[in-house]
Parts: sequence; C-alpha cells; structure tokens
Amino acid sequence: MSRSRVRVEPSPVFAGALELVVDDRPQSVVDPANPARLHYDYAHRVGGVLSLVADPGAPLRVLHVGGGAMTLARHVAALRPGSHQVVIESDPDVVRVVGERMPLGPAAARSIDVRTADAAALVPALEGRYDVAIVDAYVGLDAPGFAASADWYRTLADLLPGGFAIANVVDDGGLASVRLVAPALAAAFAELLALGPADLFAGERGGNVVLVGGDAERLDAWVAPLRRIGPHPATVLGPAEAARTLLG
Repeated sequence: MSRSRVRVEPSPVFAGALELVVDDRPQSVVDPANPARLHYDYAHRVGGVLSLVADPGAPLRVLHVGGGAMTLARHVAALRPGSHQVVIESDPDVVRVVGERMPLGPAAARSIDVRTADAAALVPALEGRYDVAIVDAYVGLDAPGFAASADWYRTLADLLPGGFAIANVVDDGGLASVRLVAPALAAAFAELLALGPADLFAGERGGNVVLVGGDAERLDAWVAPLRRIGPHPATVLGPAEAARTLLG
C-alpha cells in the first residue's frame, strides 16, 4: 500500500522533533516541546531577520504565505507573545494533517489564524497592516507563479507600510531562481538583502537563499548583525551588493 501523500514522522535528524513530509519530500520540522526552535538553516536565517524587526519580545503582525507545519509562525508565537499572525496554506491536506498530528499549543493557537486558500487570490483581498510577510510557498521544489511576480509583490507591499517582506528561494545552483525572484521583490521595495550559504553564492551548489525587501537604512544596519547570527559559513549581501549581484 502506498504511503500517505502528506504525513508526519519523527525527525531522523533532530531528536524529539516531528517532520512534515509531502509527496515524500521533507517540508517542515517542529519540536513540540520547544516551538521556538528552528532546524533548517534557511529558517535560522529568517529567524535572524525576525529578531531584528522589533525589540526582543515585542509582538509582531506577521503574514505567512505558505504554511507547512507553521514552524516560523510557532517560533514567533513562542518568542513574541501577543503577536497576530495570518497563515495562508493552499493545500487542505497539509492543514488537516498538521492540525491532527502537529497541533498548535494554546499560545500559538491564540496567535495564528490559518486560512486555506490560494495566496495569489487571497493576498489582494486582505485588509489590515502587517510588520512582516514571509513568502515560503512551494509544491515540492516548484514555487507558485506569484513568487516571481512584481505585481503580486506590489500588492503585498501595500499590506506592509514601513514593513518587510522575506522570501525563501530554493535555487538549483548558479542563482538562476534567485535572479528571477529578486527583481520582482525589488520592484516593490526600496532595497534588498540576500542571505545564504557561502558556497551557494560562490556557485558551488544549490540550496536556499533568503531575500529581504524593505527600508534601505534599516537593511544596511542589519548586515553586520546578520553576519554574526549566521548560520555559518554564511554570506549576507547588503543592499548595494545585492543589487549588483542579483539585479544586474
């Protein structure tokens, strides 16, 4: 009998953690005993950015485009009580299985509003203001079309006055995918940062690059602390270098 398309298993790498697997591909890892804990390197990079957006412990308004196991939403709920978060997940099977096998704790449940919908359609219909939007929506290794759409990012930016957009980009190597998403994000935000493994930026392998769009002055100030935060070995491209490398 074939295995379920969406399932939850004990993580083979992280003791005590659970792993969401979709179409036989690991998607998200959650530690039920410590929901603030992040596991994948790219999630650590996103967590590093989130740590700089506001003072430690201050609540945030966060929009998550792509839910998975809601690892980053749980992280925010644990570290920033009182945060208001909306999670958009397009796959109802993921929402159902995560709810059954990886349920949110009481504090996270108060923080997180889960919407099962297509973000391409829902984001233009949303109201309100957010401090941060995290775009991490993949089906397997394929990103939806809106993830490289300048018009969609402009619509997203309308929900983020003075805020920041963070995009996780899976790149096969050579930065081809990153160079598709970066101009779309740059069309909607003043400046970009780019964070990722040093060997990925050197063209030696594929992996995940985290792009951040927002206010130039604050992004410039974040370069040094993000280089310290890691995970290492890491590259952080500040606004000028990101523009030269990814938008030329």
